[in-house]
Amino acid sequence: ERVATDFGWPLPIFVPSDPLLRLTSISKPSASKVSTAIKTIFAPRTQAYSLVQKKLLDSKHFKPRRPALRQAFRAIQRREWYLVVSTLLPMVEGVLVDAMWPPGSRPKRGRKVREAVAKMSKLDEVGLRLAVTTLETMILGAGSGRSLYKGFDPNDYGGPGEPRELNRHAIAHGAAHRYGNGTNAYRLL
Repeated sequence: ERVATDFGWPLPIFVPSDPLLRLTSISKPSASKVSTAIKTIFAPRTQAYSLVQKKLLDSKHFKPRRPALRQAFRAIQRREWYLVVSTLLPMVEGVLVDAMWPPGSRPKRGRKVREAVAKMSKLDEVGLRLAVTTLETMILGAGSGRSLYKGFDPNDYGGPGEPRELNRHAIAHGAAHRYGNGTNAYRLL
């Protein structure tokens, strides 16, 4: 798990041990090697991909999101990365908030995502530590420097050298143009 999270890759909390062994066996891990390994391990028609797909579609928190998820899975198979990212990106926040607060008790404004991660980290359930680590890796950057929710400078976008990493604010506010790539799609998956 550490190899992945060190390079900004959240891992599903139910990932089988074989993929983890493949990640930990990478000699001299680098961002490129870890990205390639994860995209290979979780490619369509692999056991890990099928497991992720089944877990998400069976999850009670994703139940109202199943139609969008099914379309995202089809888009992954067709390598339509902009569609995948645009579909999965809002689900990160939505499912996290749904899981932590029942309808009618959700915060109206503020840092819902950070509050949800903090609330989740206080729960005492088996396997929850890995879930919190995964969310911290994706949402807060957790040492990887790749935070989904970090602020952005609009002047960094729309020209040569535009960042290609996931930034929820840059994508949602229409500043990002180059976010549709396999790395971002698999990171959200």
